[in-house]
Amino acid sequence: STPEVAPRAPAPPRKTTVRGLLIRADGQPLERPTIWLLYPSGRRHARLQGRVDAEGGFVMSDVPVSCLDGPVQLEIGAKGFLTETRRVHGRDLAEGITLALHPPITVRGRFVDERGKPVAGTRLDGWHGPWTSIHAVSDEEGRFEFLSPANRYVGMYLTHEHAPEGLLEV
Repeated sequence: STPEVAPRAPAPPRKTTVRGLLIRADGQPLERPTIWLLYPSGRRHARLQGRVDAEGGFVMSDVPVSCLDGPVQLEIGAKGFLTETRRVHGRDLAEGITLALHPPITVRGRFVDERGKPVAGTRLDGWHGPWTSIHAVSDEEGRFEFLSPANRYVGMYLTHEHAPEGLLEV
Protein backbone atom coordinates (compact mmCIF):
# COMPACT_ATOMS: atom_id res chain seq x y z
CA SER A 1 0.00 0.00 0.00
CA THR A 2 1.12 3.52 -0.74
CA PRO A 3 1.56 5.84 2.26
CA GLU A 4 -0.75 8.85 2.31
CA VAL A 5 0.89 12.23 1.95
CA ALA A 6 -0.65 15.06 3.94
CA PRO A 7 -1.71 17.97 1.75
CA ARG A 8 0.60 20.96 1.90
CA ALA A 9 -0.60 24.03 3.69
CA PRO A 10 -0.99 26.95 1.31
CA ALA A 11 1.97 29.32 1.27
CA PRO A 12 1.36 32.59 3.11
CA PRO A 13 0.62 35.50 0.79
CA ARG A 14 3.66 37.45 -0.32
CA LYS A 15 1.69 40.60 -1.20
CA THR A 16 -1.26 42.31 0.43
CA THR A 17 -3.48 45.38 0.12
CA VAL A 18 -3.50 48.17 2.72
CA ARG A 19 -6.05 50.92 3.22
CA GLY A 20 -6.17 54.16 5.15
CA LEU A 21 -7.25 57.79 5.14
CA LEU A 22 -5.31 60.89 3.99
CA ILE A 23 -6.99 64.17 4.99
CA ARG A 24 -6.36 67.78 6.03
CA ALA A 25 -5.65 68.41 9.70
CA ASP A 26 -9.15 69.93 9.99
CA GLY A 27 -10.70 66.66 8.77
CA GLN A 28 -11.62 67.94 5.30
CA PRO A 29 -10.59 66.16 2.09
CA LEU A 30 -7.43 67.24 0.28
CA GLU A 31 -7.26 68.39 -3.32
CA ARG A 32 -5.27 65.95 -5.50
CA PRO A 33 -3.64 64.00 -2.65
CA THR A 34 -0.77 61.59 -3.32
CA ILE A 35 0.70 58.81 -1.24
CA TRP A 36 3.77 56.65 -1.85
CA LEU A 37 5.14 53.78 0.19
CA LEU A 38 8.94 53.58 0.28
CA TYR A 39 10.36 50.29 1.51
CA PRO A 40 13.67 48.42 1.36
CA SER A 41 14.11 46.20 -1.66
CA GLY A 42 17.55 44.63 -1.75
CA ARG A 43 20.15 47.39 -1.58
CA ARG A 44 17.73 50.09 -2.72
CA HIS A 45 14.32 51.45 -1.79
CA ALA A 46 11.26 50.64 -3.87
CA ARG A 47 8.33 53.03 -4.30
CA LEU A 48 4.70 51.97 -4.53
CA GLN A 49 1.99 54.53 -5.30
CA GLY A 50 -1.41 54.36 -3.65
CA ARG A 51 -4.75 55.38 -5.13
CA VAL A 52 -6.68 58.07 -3.23
CA ASP A 53 -10.42 58.71 -3.65
CA ALA A 54 -12.26 62.05 -3.32
CA GLU A 55 -12.86 61.56 0.43
CA GLY A 56 -9.20 60.75 1.15
CA GLY A 57 -9.48 56.97 1.39
CA PHE A 58 -6.35 55.37 0.00
CA VAL A 59 -5.60 51.87 -1.22
CA MET A 60 -2.20 50.33 -1.96
CA SER A 61 -2.16 47.00 -3.73
CA ASP A 62 0.74 44.58 -4.10
CA VAL A 63 2.40 45.68 -0.83
CA PRO A 64 5.06 43.12 0.16
CA VAL A 65 3.93 41.50 3.41
CA SER A 66 7.56 41.58 4.62
CA CYS A 67 7.57 45.39 4.79
CA LEU A 68 4.70 45.37 7.31
CA ASP A 69 6.97 43.84 9.99
CA GLY A 70 8.86 47.06 10.71
CA PRO A 71 9.07 50.78 10.00
CA VAL A 72 8.26 52.10 6.53
CA GLN A 73 8.32 55.55 4.97
CA LEU A 74 5.23 57.19 3.51
CA GLU A 75 5.59 60.19 1.21
CA ILE A 76 2.36 62.20 1.29
CA GLY A 77 1.28 65.44 -0.33
CA ALA A 78 -1.55 67.37 -1.97
CA LYS A 79 -2.16 70.55 -3.93
CA GLY A 80 -1.31 73.53 -1.70
CA PHE A 81 0.67 71.39 0.76
CA LEU A 82 4.31 70.42 0.95
CA THR A 83 5.25 66.82 0.32
CA GLU A 84 6.09 65.21 3.66
CA THR A 85 7.84 61.99 4.53
CA ARG A 86 6.37 60.14 7.50
CA ARG A 87 7.87 57.13 9.20
CA VAL A 88 5.22 54.69 10.41
CA HIS A 89 5.23 51.10 11.59
CA GLY A 90 4.04 48.61 9.00
CA ARG A 91 1.48 47.11 11.40
CA ASP A 92 -0.22 50.54 11.70
CA LEU A 93 -0.39 50.67 7.93
CA ALA A 94 -1.80 47.12 7.83
CA GLU A 95 -4.50 48.01 10.40
CA GLY A 96 -5.58 51.15 8.54
CA ILE A 97 -3.95 54.46 9.36
CA THR A 98 -5.24 58.03 9.23
CA LEU A 99 -2.70 60.64 8.09
CA ALA A 100 -3.42 64.36 8.37
CA LEU A 101 -1.58 67.11 6.52
CA HIS A 102 -1.22 70.59 8.01
CA PRO A 103 -1.04 73.62 5.70
CA PRO A 104 2.54 74.85 5.34
CA ILE A 105 3.75 77.91 7.18
CA THR A 106 5.88 80.69 5.73
CA VAL A 107 9.18 81.24 7.52
CA ARG A 108 10.71 84.69 6.96
CA GLY A 109 13.88 86.14 8.35
CA ARG A 110 16.85 88.37 7.77
CA PHE A 111 20.57 87.75 7.92
CA VAL A 112 22.72 90.59 9.31
CA ASP A 113 26.36 90.90 10.28
CA GLU A 114 27.61 91.85 13.75
CA ARG A 115 27.09 95.55 12.91
CA GLY A 116 23.46 94.95 11.87
CA LYS A 117 24.18 95.32 8.14
CA PRO A 118 22.28 92.98 5.76
CA VAL A 119 24.16 89.97 4.39
CA ALA A 120 23.08 89.10 0.86
CA GLY A 121 23.71 85.72 -0.76
CA THR A 122 23.51 83.62 2.39
CA ARG A 123 22.31 80.16 1.48
CA LEU A 124 19.92 78.44 3.86
CA ASP A 125 19.54 74.69 3.37
CA GLY A 126 17.21 72.60 5.44
CA TRP A 127 15.33 69.34 5.51
CA HIS A 128 12.15 67.99 7.01
CA GLY A 129 12.47 64.36 6.04
CA PRO A 130 15.04 62.05 4.56
CA TRP A 131 14.17 63.00 0.97
CA THR A 132 12.63 66.46 1.34
CA SER A 133 14.76 69.59 1.39
CA ILE A 134 14.35 73.36 1.68
CA HIS A 135 16.55 75.96 0.00
CA ALA A 136 16.55 79.75 0.21
CA VAL A 137 19.09 82.52 -0.49
CA SER A 138 19.02 85.94 1.18
CA ASP A 139 18.44 88.99 -1.04
CA GLU A 140 20.28 92.37 -1.02
CA GLU A 141 18.51 93.31 2.22
CA GLY A 142 19.46 90.00 3.86
CA ARG A 143 15.85 88.76 3.69
CA PHE A 144 14.88 85.15 3.04
CA GLU A 145 11.62 83.25 2.91
CA PHE A 146 10.57 79.62 2.50
CA LEU A 147 7.63 77.31 3.13
CA SER A 148 7.91 74.75 5.90
CA PRO A 149 5.57 72.03 7.05
CA ALA A 150 3.67 72.96 10.21
CA ASN A 151 4.20 70.77 13.28
CA ARG A 152 7.33 69.17 11.82
CA TYR A 153 10.98 69.39 12.78
CA VAL A 154 13.11 71.25 10.26
CA GLY A 155 16.91 71.00 10.41
CA MET A 156 18.94 73.85 8.83
CA TYR A 157 22.45 74.96 8.07
CA LEU A 158 23.80 78.20 6.67
CA THR A 159 26.60 78.98 4.26
CA HIS A 160 28.04 82.21 2.94
CA GLU A 161 31.24 82.35 0.95
CA HIS A 162 32.44 85.70 2.38
CA ALA A 163 31.36 85.36 6.01
CA PRO A 164 33.69 84.01 8.67
CA GLU A 165 32.13 81.52 11.06
CA GLY A 166 30.00 83.12 13.75
CA LEU A 167 29.33 86.32 11.77
CA LEU A 168 25.72 85.53 10.90
CA GLU A 169 22.72 85.91 13.15
CA VAL A 170 19.23 84.64 12.37
